[in-house]
Amino acid sequence: MKAGLISSVLELLESCGFAVVDCSGSRSCFDILAKRGDTIFLVKVLSNIEGFNKTVAQELKSVAAALGAVPVVVGDRMKSHSLEDGVLYDRYRVLVSNAGTLGMLVSGEIPQIHAKRGKYCVSVNKDRLASLRERTGMTQAELAEMLDVSPHSVYRYERFGSMSLDVFERLKSIFAELDALSADLMEVPEHQMNVSLERYLTEVKREVLREFRELGFDAFATNAPFDVLAKCGDPVYTVVSNDWRRIGRRLQIVEEITGLVGGYSVCVSERRVDADSVVLGLKDFREVKSSKDLYRLLKD
Repeated sequence: MKAGLISSVLELLESCGFAVVDCSGSRSCFDILAKRGDTIFLVKVLSNIEGFNKTVAQELKSVAAALGAVPVVVGDRMKSHSLEDGVLYDRYRVLVSNAGTLGMLVSGEIPQIHAKRGKYCVSVNKDRLASLRERTGMTQAELAEMLDVSPHSVYRYERFGSMSLDVFERLKSIFAELDALSADLMEVPEHQMNVSLERYLTEVKREVLREFRELGFDAFATNAPFDVLAKCGDPVYTVVSNDWRRIGRRLQIVEEITGLVGGYSVCVSERRVDADSVVLGLKDFREVKSSKDLYRLLKD
């Protein structure tokens, strides 16, 4: 079921002009990387978005921030309820939608309704709302009575602009000129160093991470096709593995990612690997003396 949903999302993104990398089949906090112009999406696909927990959200946002990407979760349902068309959901400050709503987003049609704590909500221009009320001579208490809410609720509407869909519909019947704003939740997360994975690293991966940091890189471990993402200029996506059964597929994905969004790929492995990426043994990696030396090696 998830595989079919991934195929549908890949087809949708490609039909809307995105170049895509299918990262599924590897243990990763995202299944698809998509790029169109300057816009990059990291997409996690789940049949039931209850599987998107806080840990995965942190991992996804860390990688997205480093790449300047928008993290998105696409699913069919939440618990036993289907995700509605034209509604944006928010889970751990990550945009969530079904495939149909994602199609609206990438086509430039931003929905007005977003789900918040189990309720459908919309946002309005708060200054416009206050102006319309004042123009009619109504007090906040009088408007509250017409809406069957408390005066404090009206105060909050005029301060923050967010309200439930049913309240908006009642407001719209009073102020026909009041329109809902687009619920644009697409944003690149702020840079955040996710160190939660480091306690689970093998000794080799921990050493590679430490070596990057000693070379002056801003580096962190990831749950992605690459094990370490390091930046000191162009990003370096590093696979650390001796597992010959999986390393080829992971390197293929990483090479496709660098081909799409830029940067360099490197593999730290004691095995002979047939790949376009630079492959270094751990001893060779230890002998790199500076970030300039590493970039020179990767460029050559």
